[in-house]
Amino acid sequence: MAEMINIIYPQDESTDFLVKIIEDLQQIASSHINLIRLENRNQHEVFWKEIQSMPDDELYMFLGHGGSESINGASTSDCNFGPLIEENQLQLFRNKKVVFLSCRSNEFLEDFGRNCGVKSGIGFPDMITDIYDVQSAYFNPVIKNIQLEDLVKFKKILVRLFTESIIAYSDNKLTLFGLYHRIKLMTAIELLTLVKKNESEVLIEMIRSIKDDLFIFGN
Repeated sequence: MAEMINIIYPQDESTDFLVKIIEDLQQIASSHINLIRLENRNQHEVFWKEIQSMPDDELYMFLGHGGSESINGASTSDCNFGPLIEENQLQLFRNKKVVFLSCRSNEFLEDFGRNCGVKSGIGFPDMITDIYDVQSAYFNPVIKNIQLEDLVKFKKILVRLFTESIIAYSDNKLTLFGLYHRIKLMTAIELLTLVKKNESEVLIEMIRSIKDDLFIFGN
């Protein structure tokens, strides 16, 4: 039987493009998806309670915003929740496998994951998916030259690479370490394609950052 994939997805219009990941995974017979959609305060509070008793032998995947010290909850006109999980609150994922598709979750997991008892985790580097993100793109001056076209292409590539990697994880019953290497491999292949197509330096740099700065611990 295929492993259950629990997707934690706070409502935020700036991350609506990630819904294609969920839609595509739901079409794959080998994937069993449990969508945890967070839209209001009550749903966030229910999540805090339920996550502690959910099975340890399933995959937990977060799609949304975050930083080096937290992942964020919903951001709507009715609910600006702020941080959903911070630092030592990662104990909510004790003994669980997690994948955080959120900015600087590589730093978040590296700094707090092991100490909080997380079994294994994959975290991503800073990712620019909206123009306002450029202001926080401290890591590379190349990003300052980003154009709208770069953002559109980056988001499509990110969704495709991540979705195809998760499908491979499910179909082939990979370990989290196997998923990590699958993402790295697909990103490296994408880089070669972008270089051959003479795509913008900014787009190439953003994809390269995923390949170089993706983080994992455990298996």
